[in-house]
Amino acid sequence: MSPRRAPPALALLALLAALLPARAPARPSLDDASEVEGFVAGFLEAELRERRIPGAVFVLVRGDRVALARGYGVANVESGAPVDPERTLFRVASVSKLFTATAALQLVEQGRIGLDDDVNQHLRSLRVPDAFGEPVRVRHLLTHTAGFDDRFIGIAALGADPPETLRAHLARRLPKRAFPPGRSASYSNYGMALLGLLVEDVGGRPFEQAVEAGVLQPLGMTRSSLRPDAALRADLATGYVRRGDTLRPLAYDAGLLAPAGNLAATGADMARFLRAQLRGGALGGARVLRRETLAEMQRTQFRHDPALPGLGFGFHERRHGRYRAIEHAGDWGGFASLLQLVPEADLGWFLSYNVDDPGLRERFSAAFLARYVPVERAPAPAPAPGAEERAARIAGWYRWNRYTRADLTKLFAAPVRVEAVGAGELRVSSPGSPLDAVALREEAPGRYVAVAGDEAAVFRTDEAGRGRELFLAAYGIPFACERLAWWQTPPAFLGGLALFAVVLLSALLAWPLAAWRRRRRGGAAAEPLARVATATALFAAAAWVASLVVAIAALGGTAQLVHGPPPGLAAALSLGVAAALATFPTFGFAILAFARGFWSRGFRLHYLAVAGAALGLLLVFREWNWIGFRY
Repeated sequence: MSPRRAPPALALLALLAALLPARAPARPSLDDASEVEGFVAGFLEAELRERRIPGAVFVLVRGDRVALARGYGVANVESGAPVDPERTLFRVASVSKLFTATAALQLVEQGRIGLDDDVNQHLRSLRVPDAFGEPVRVRHLLTHTAGFDDRFIGIAALGADPPETLRAHLARRLPKRAFPPGRSASYSNYGMALLGLLVEDVGGRPFEQAVEAGVLQPLGMTRSSLRPDAALRADLATGYVRRGDTLRPLAYDAGLLAPAGNLAATGADMARFLRAQLRGGALGGARVLRRETLAEMQRTQFRHDPALPGLGFGFHERRHGRYRAIEHAGDWGGFASLLQLVPEADLGWFLSYNVDDPGLRERFSAAFLARYVPVERAPAPAPAPGAEERAARIAGWYRWNRYTRADLTKLFAAPVRVEAVGAGELRVSSPGSPLDAVALREEAPGRYVAVAGDEAAVFRTDEAGRGRELFLAAYGIPFACERLAWWQTPPAFLGGLALFAVVLLSALLAWPLAAWRRRRRGGAAAEPLARVATATALFAAAAWVASLVVAIAALGGTAQLVHGPPPGLAAALSLGVAAALATFPTFGFAILAFARGFWSRGFRLHYLAVAGAALGLLLVFREWNWIGFRY
């Protein structure tokens, strides 16, 4: 029996269906709760596993609704306690600055301070020194444009109780003003701490109480605190640092700049803050800021260039295509966080985890925005004539303007390398940083945009077109960078150190050996002045090499220095002072050796090289504030 043939109408429909293009898969949507939860879980669980991060918390807010609140991994490796978004606290570090800004803006609303007031009008027992013919104003503290030098030695103390008050610490350690206020942004923990002291002085109560009563309690953030008590600390996630393949737990420490970074909070509480930010400053029946004040907080208040994102009051801007995100990141020993809002899309999220690895939050932000806030990107225009030459003149080494000019941690200034990699294309990176390099292409002379992403840069050049200043918008930060002279660049610095150290070591090894051989052969002893010259140079060489070794060991990294000068630092600096004092007579003896004919010609040349190396190290140590006790 033959099979039945399909009716002609059905056959025609089947043919048409086969000819029509397949329907594109549905775009991921924030409305699909299970899809969002699956994406976030998949991304974070993979990252935690690959990067050996114990745990994380993530909350997502859409309008006045918490769309997702979940913990991943563990709060403590030793106990295995899971991360609970309702119960587990994380140290949110510099995200705390948003709460300090909120408390200050409450005083502005009340008419008790003005944004353009000189801060000295309101500080009771502390005065910001006059400089540059312009006072530091309240708005400068809110936008990191006060122009303070940076400092991070001794900004925390181990244990739960700080050894001195905010007022006492600022009176003792407030950095000098490094450049005119309002000229450029330079991220400042001390500037925000000074704003917290102003809140304390004007409000008439300790800063922590002002934030507790004015922000945390009205928003129902009952499991958050700037000074968590023993009960809250019992639920605080443990911060860890990676050491090779192991995780080392870090002891709890108290920050001495509480307004800049002391808040500990749960994910659920941070969701309340996000909701208030998206609902005009109110949550439920409580209001922490008027709608118009909150709009000012979120609005752009400063930018380095009209082509770049900038800063609000407390917030940093990030552009994502046609969207504008505002955010604040936070890093403290063993913790990293990011709070991000996209007001136009009516959404916000908060992520925190217990290893200080800023790379994770950057990758998550890029992936989340690309997936749920997609944007159309225009194709890259063809490079304009001369783009390759302009890129070559701009390329070089720069330095972020946030660094310590006055003490020995100047060494930790973040270097920024700009490389010309093609016709009008640049690669911008910071060697030693966990953050990925940024690829940029020329949009117009002096202006560059990301090849794939939202980063952007503007260069200010000299008359010859050589880069002088770099303003970079990347990682949610408005960087202002100054070009380095050739001798300040990392290759010159490290190469010089290596060369000088090798020359000095050659003397320490060769000269005693040569003297021993001469004595064995019964050779004549050098005249007394020549022996003094040799001994002086050997002392200088030994002191410089020892100072360098002890300094490198003592300055192991910023994580140790935040608790104060480490053991051995004073000894290293003492050796440096001794070496510097011995360098001058060594150089004098080198000149005398040629005049008096000491030793052989080869030995005189070697002595001169040793004197030059000692002088070179003296100049290097002086450049990086290693001469004297500058900490």
